Amino acid sequence: MILDNEINVKQFGCYGDSTHDDTQNLQKAINFAYSLENAKNYNSYKILIPKGKYKVTSELRLTSSTLTSSEYSNIQIEGMGQGSSVLISEFEDDGNVLYLNASSKFTLKDISFKNISGNDVNITAVKIDGASMNVDITNVFTYNFYVGFNTYVCVGNLTNCFANNCNCGFLTNGTATNLINCYASQCSKKDEVNAYEGCG
Repeated sequence: MILDNEINVKQFGCYGDSTHDDTQNLQKAINFAYSLENAKNYNSYKILIPKGKYKVTSELRLTSSTLTSSEYSNIQIEGMGQGSSVLISEFEDDGNVLYLNASSKFTLKDISFKNISGNDVNITAVKIDGASMNVDITNVFTYNFYVGFNTYVCVGNLTNCFANNCNCGFLTNGTATNLINCYASQCSKKDEVNAYEGCG
């Protein structure tokens, strides 16, 4: 059941206990939201991630590739705040925790990403690709990633975002993505917001 266009990941079997692997069930919730978009029900759908620690072992993909460029996609992913809703990545290979491709509108807010994969695995917390437009990422925190935010192919805003203990905090093109009150700390390149030339 969907109330007020809100999709709760717990309804898809997610545990949020840091032990059970929630990857497939998180992806089911994402796919369901996009299935509603593909049915051309042009509302905004919010994927709610309640308080908990959600183990992720492979990439979560958000894609509106079945929509034409003239059609509308408006997906939101929302947690309960820093340290409350946490995606914990435990990967065996390089990859991205959350990958967005070719979206006309996307919102991500109030969620944390924590990486506990081995040191020989290069993981990016959030990667935006495919010339995505109208991207709004707010109050998102990343810890222990090779790259915190890769928004090099993205038009939008990152507000109040923080990357800690990383190789590169923010990989952007320096113009189309606006960084507002964003910080990188204990990152090997430099302890400040990193544009493309600072992260290569």
